[in-house]
Amino acid sequence: MELRRALAEDAPLVAALMEKDSAYIERIYPQVNLNKSITNNLISAVALIGGNAVGFASFSDYPNNAVASDPSLIRTWTSWLFTNFSVNVSAQDSLWLVLAACNLFNQKPVIVDDELQKPNRIPPPSNDGDILNTIIRSLFASLPDFNNVFIYVPPEAVGDVQLLPWLLQKDKFEYLKCKTQDPLASSCRIIFYHRFQLIPELIIRKATVEDNDDLVPIFNEQNMNLDERGGEYSLAHAIETQNDVNMTLVAEYEGHAIGLISLTSNADVQSLQSYFQIGEYDNFVDETGSPNAVCITMFCLKAEFEHRSIDFIKAVFDNYPDCLFLFLTVSHSLPEFPLLVHFNKVPPRPRTNYAHALYVVTKHAHMGTTLNVQPVSIDDANDLAQYIGGLRDATGMTELLNICLGDHVIQAPKLQLKTKG
Repeated sequence: MELRRALAEDAPLVAALMEKDSAYIERIYPQVNLNKSITNNLISAVALIGGNAVGFASFSDYPNNAVASDPSLIRTWTSWLFTNFSVNVSAQDSLWLVLAACNLFNQKPVIVDDELQKPNRIPPPSNDGDILNTIIRSLFASLPDFNNVFIYVPPEAVGDVQLLPWLLQKDKFEYLKCKTQDPLASSCRIIFYHRFQLIPELIIRKATVEDNDDLVPIFNEQNMNLDERGGEYSLAHAIETQNDVNMTLVAEYEGHAIGLISLTSNADVQSLQSYFQIGEYDNFVDETGSPNAVCITMFCLKAEFEHRSIDFIKAVFDNYPDCLFLFLTVSHSLPEFPLLVHFNKVPPRPRTNYAHALYVVTKHAHMGTTLNVQPVSIDDANDLAQYIGGLRDATGMTELLNICLGDHVIQAPKLQLKTKG
């Protein structure tokens, strides 16, 4: 099965795909415009077999189909979930499935005629009912920062869910139980998919000598020449000589090591300062001038788990709590690999010729820091006044803020005017 991002021209295929269950789908996803879902939502995906549409799913960063019942949910859905369902999630790691259709139970796949652009029926392929799971699994694999997918079922459509078996894949989802008497929360249904229900969680731990037999074949499969690093002895030596400065971590799945990352906090940051523009990273030193960066010296991960390379990054900072930066240098001749997606490429200094490219990621980028965006209120006035006071156009920013606050007026402290309200 081919899975790709849905395009505007896929709308006829998806509309035909939804035809069989349209009555139920329209009640579960009321007032949804298919064309807008494909083009405007955060991501929409279409599943194809032999070039024919067999599944579709569209994801948004808020529960579109719940807004008709409570417009405030555009901004407050995270607190609404926590208050009514005890689910503590953030908008940064969660998506809502706001429209879906799958080709099961003799629903015939369709193709679009190149000339007429009309859906035509063709014989249906056999289907095991896992299309939606495959789409959500691929979503998690492609977007490693997202861990949750929710489906909001309106009160009037709760009974229809059972009529769409493709929406309810056994052991892959759960219903959230409402704990309050909130009229909307107690009458609707929330379906919850978590990343680890579809993608196995990797265990990241310190390497042991026994891991060597699992890791050498991975290096060989990925054409990583251990001989250039001192052969298998180098790998074994890195595992055996670990301390607080030099560590080697492995990713474990079903009792076997499937990846490795070797690290050192004793890197030559002075050389990097000479060749790369790392000033915005404090030149990899703290206030006392001591290095606060850790360097990746060796890395490998089985191809089927490459989308989980982010798990290593989080574990590195857990094991080096005083380091703020993680970096690695990569030969210019080496093609980029999935781990680098999470790093920023650092520009070299002018008129320098270093044999490798430098990539860096900061600790706070992967430590679960979340930002809540909300309308400004008078409660924010004092904090905002402090920030605005340091800006070049403090007066103009203060005037705009006062417009937002209405009758409440604040002044930027640099202007030496009093706050009143």
